Amino acid sequence: MRVVIYVIAGMFLWINSGMAQKPVNKSGELWAVWEEAEKKLEAGQFDNAIVLYRAYEPSFSYRLKQAEGLKKLYIEGQRLQKAGKYPEAINVYKKHRNFEGVGSLTAFDTKIEECIAQMAGPNNSGTKDFERRILASELAYKGQKKLRDLDTLGAERDYSMAKKYGGNFSATLKEQYEEGLKITRELREWGKKYRMLKTQKLSLEQEKELLESYRRIKGVPVINTVETKTKEIIAKIEGSNSMLSYAQNCETDLLLNYISQNQSQLAYSQSLVNTLSQYKSIQYKIGMLKSSAENSRTVKSAYFSIDSMVRSIKELPEDVKASLEECIRNDKTRTFEAYADQARKSGNVSVARKYEAIAQGQEVNIDAAPAPCAGAPAFNRGIIIVREHLKACKPSEAKRIWDNISRQLGNCEQKNDLLESYQSLQDSISQMGATARTLEGYLTDAKKLTQDKKFEEARLKYQQMAALDVCNGAERDQEVRKGLAEIKSREIRPMYRIGLTGSVGTNKPAYSNRRLSYGLVTTGGIDASFIDHHNPIDVVASAEYFNSFYYALDNEAYTTARYKLEGASLSLAVKLHLSNTNPNKIRPYIKIGREEIIPVNYEYENYATSVIVKDRKQLKKTVSSIIGGFGLEMQRKHFGFFIEGSLNYGIGGLYNKSIANQNINTNTPSGAYFRRAAGRFGFRFW
Repeated sequence: MRVVIYVIAGMFLWINSGMAQKPVNKSGELWAVWEEAEKKLEAGQFDNAIVLYRAYEPSFSYRLKQAEGLKKLYIEGQRLQKAGKYPEAINVYKKHRNFEGVGSLTAFDTKIEECIAQMAGPNNSGTKDFERRILASELAYKGQKKLRDLDTLGAERDYSMAKKYGGNFSATLKEQYEEGLKITRELREWGKKYRMLKTQKLSLEQEKELLESYRRIKGVPVINTVETKTKEIIAKIEGSNSMLSYAQNCETDLLLNYISQNQSQLAYSQSLVNTLSQYKSIQYKIGMLKSSAENSRTVKSAYFSIDSMVRSIKELPEDVKASLEECIRNDKTRTFEAYADQARKSGNVSVARKYEAIAQGQEVNIDAAPAPCAGAPAFNRGIIIVREHLKACKPSEAKRIWDNISRQLGNCEQKNDLLESYQSLQDSISQMGATARTLEGYLTDAKKLTQDKKFEEARLKYQQMAALDVCNGAERDQEVRKGLAEIKSREIRPMYRIGLTGSVGTNKPAYSNRRLSYGLVTTGGIDASFIDHHNPIDVVASAEYFNSFYYALDNEAYTTARYKLEGASLSLAVKLHLSNTNPNKIRPYIKIGREEIIPVNYEYENYATSVIVKDRKQLKKTVSSIIGGFGLEMQRKHFGFFIEGSLNYGIGGLYNKSIANQNINTNTPSGAYFRRAAGRFGFRFW
């Protein structure tokens, strides 16, 4: 058989290298190769095992990697062992037990025994502390194995040796061998008690309770032989201790024990016992392998092997065979349904469908490639557009394109594999989209909170925005700065302030029958302002001392008379400026208002006649004008200033027309009004 397997392996290696094709396994062939390769691993013939695994790739890809790793370990351990570095060699050899589904291999265990023999020999007086710890640890491991086999004498010997070499170096190791010795002694006493009571006539219930009592030993491992014996007693109590019952309950251990114990009475051959023993062994190995879908091909072949094995047994009753076959089918169904569930969760739908078909009893080639998707070319072109949208920080557009090209794939078998290959891109779309939505939500909330004057909550929202890892950080930062500035501005309440003001300018009055020169105008006083940085309008009321003088000219532009007017200037104006301005920055404004001058002193001097007239009754009680101007100002809470250029245009005239105005033209009323331009300024420190 082995020669045949090697010939087959050689043929497949030649076919694989020459034709790049993989074998299709529709039988127990894979399992036969697996078992042969496992024997090679047990014997330390790693190269032979590797040849077999390579011949059946990808079925044995995972096991091939393990075999290559085991070979490296073995070679490294041998090198250390030959160099006399036995503790280091043991540490390397024992690593093989960490390989999934490998267990403990005879080739490695033999080498470990050789190293232990060298370290524990008569010339071990110079053993170093770390060597003694390694030796004690391995002896404790051996003791644990022997306990599981109910070899209490061997276990006690190994634990005692572990204690001898381990001493008090490690609390954990000490606890391990001390507990092992305690369990060994208690288990031996339990065995003596069982054998002694067994000589008496015990009922089945008493024997069952006695067998189960070993479990009460603290820390004792599960002992399979005792557990199997307990199951036999329970079956006898329940009246189900028959081949058919054992087969129907899938109790292979009990079935094999029953046939072995009653072989002579049932006239069964030794070959039947051997076949069932092999069946049980394969069942055990399937149990070890089926936890990983990497072994799905091998497990499938193993199920075929044991099913064929059961069908080939002629000595078993048909109902027993049928029950065993049902057990195999049910276990295979559960195993491949679990594989399908794993594949579906990982998004590999095409493979999941294959596993489901196998679970339903169909013959499916796991390695067959699925048919290509018709929409794959459009999908691949769309991926480029999706990446461009993401690069441009447009996750919503990227999501729209992704959904569209994904739908074009339809329901082909490759769809999920294709989508899974771009899982990172899907994650980027989702993450960027979620971040964009979060940012938009924060911004909306922050603006609403600002409008509702909940400034602290609004500021917190902007801080959360600033902490977000977004695609367009510059745009986000601009929104944050703008929002925080608005909050800071809105936190400044409107205020009323009084300041000092003054102006210097020129006056060019307009008289209906006189030519006049430019004159000087000065004012000084105070203003009361309503200042609001949020709204675009401030209100200013001023009260100032007003002083102006100007001259009359003849046709030759010589001065013929002088006019002087003093009084109180009262004005009311509005300043128009931008909304939500920063108090710490200079802001421009436009000023519009009205001024009323109340004349207090009026003087007219005629240079030709030397006549001086001081009669303010000739003037109106108030002299009105319209104010317009442009200025710059800064208005902090406790400091402010402004400078502006203003124009005043008189309305309503200067003189009282009901009184003859001798200063202009005797007994002839004259219209007159002011036209002024001035530079104004003001400041405050409160």
